[in-house]
Parts: sequence; C-alpha cells; structure tokens
Amino acid sequence: MILFQMRSIPAVLLILFVFWDATNGFLIQSSNKLFSSQAPRGLHLKRQTSPRFQRLVTQAKLGAIIFACDGVLVDSERDGHRVALNAALKEVRPDLECSVEEYGRLLQVRGEEKLSRLWDEMGWDGMNMDLAIQIYNRKSEIFTKMLEDKKLPIRPGVLSLVDEAIAAGIPLAVCSSNTQKNVELIIESMGPQRAKHFSIFAGGRVVHRKPSPDIYNLCKGSLSLHSEDVVIIEDDLVGLQAAKAAHCACLITKSTYSVNDDFKTADLVVDDLKKGEVDLNTVSRLPLSMVGVNA
Repeated sequence: MILFQMRSIPAVLLILFVFWDATNGFLIQSSNKLFSSQAPRGLHLKRQTSPRFQRLVTQAKLGAIIFACDGVLVDSERDGHRVALNAALKEVRPDLECSVEEYGRLLQVRGEEKLSRLWDEMGWDGMNMDLAIQIYNRKSEIFTKMLEDKKLPIRPGVLSLVDEAIAAGIPLAVCSSNTQKNVELIIESMGPQRAKHFSIFAGGRVVHRKPSPDIYNLCKGSLSLHSEDVVIIEDDLVGLQAAKAAHCACLITKSTYSVNDDFKTADLVVDDLKKGEVDLNTVSRLPLSMVGVNA
C-alpha cells in the first residue's frame, strides 16, 4: 500500500490509498468513495476501464434508484385506467367512449357539480353520480384484471435501466400511493428475475401521501440510504415535490397527463427514459453527493 497526499484541491488535503490490483490495475479509493477522475499531478496510473472497476465506481456514486410506479413504470392512467373505464362504459353505455384528451379532463375535476357540467360538455347525456359510481367500481375490477394479465406495457427505457442497475448491484425500490397488490402486479410484469430485486413501499404504509416526503423517507430509513446518494424517478409535479422534500435528486420522465407540469426544480427532465437516452451512467451523475465531483 502506498500513501499519497492530494494537494490539487485548495485548502483541503485528501489522503488517498492506492491499491494495485494484479488484474485490473490501480484503484484510487478514499474512505467512502471511488473516483474515476484523473490521478494527482505527478502520479501516472493506468486508465481503468474494466467492467469490474466500472461497477465499483457506479456503486460508489449511486446508493439506490427509487421509482414511482404509476406514470413511471407504466403510463397507468392512459394505458390502464382509461382503457378499463371504456370497457366498463361499454357494459352499461355502449354509445360512450372516453378519449385520451377527455380522460385527462376527467382527472382534473372534483365534485358532483363540476363532473355533471363536464359530462354535458363531453356529450355524456344521462350520466349521473349513481351510474358513475357503478362504472367506477367496475372499472377498478377490470383494471386489476388487466394487471393480473400483464396488459399494461412497461414504459420505454425502464427495463434496460433496471437491468443495468441489477447488474451493477444498485438497490432498487418503488414508492407509490397505489395498493400493495397493484404495485406488486406491475413489478411482476417485468419478469421474476427483475421483480425479486425491488423493495416495495406502497399505499397505507404512511399517513400523508405525496407531495409529503413520508413514503420516500420511510424507504430511505428502511434501506439505510442517505438522501444525497439516492435518485428518485418521478413523472409529475406532486412526485417531484415529494422527492425534493426528501432532499433527493429527481429525474422526471413525463407521462401523458403531466407534460405541462412545471419541472424547473428537477435535476433532469425527459419525455421517457428511452427517448432521453437515460442509462445507468446518466443516473449515476445525478445524486446530490456527486454535484461537482466527477459528475
């Protein structure tokens, strides 16, 4: 073991331990981080590119990836709930169908009076609260059956990022206000070899829902994670607010009904993980502990 003092950072002396690995070359390690940055001036090390080294570096940068569920893993409102609503409508009002745009309007409305006015605007003559409740309950049953039958497509880019994280040994979790059963079904639709790597924190585990950070704080505490080493992937403003209240970096992958949200406090915003070319290297640069350090 050779001891060096790194004097290139003003007012700070970093004591680094340099180990020689007969297979992979030099590894530069501090007490709790691995750096792939340039060697101290005057010290010439072999550039390290082996898969084993890259895995160690990624692990040092990234404590965990925490996914929201609805809107992130699946576009559940557009591809799930809306589809289930139309199936339920056909059973009692085959003349009615809810478009993508109309469903987005329904999501924004609360209260019987406002709903009645919107139904009139949409041409849903004869719709009332009793019938709406009947349709809603049936929609929920159909949606659950869709999950059991794995009918909701996983959003683009999710599986490749999950596979990279698993290969690198990065902990994975899902935090959602959805039910435990529904979240489990969505995770299981990725395949058993992926599902077994996820920790799930779902509805009922905390009192306050997002934008409260409670579900993320529960996850961090349960998995012994530090906020500054975590990246949360969300899809809407409420989720972003929860992630930031938990003092974590947040990557936004927009969903169908969140494209107009204000994401200015997000660390990275993409339309989806595939279009944004988001891979593990991208995510590993986002933790707050890496700001200004090898980022």
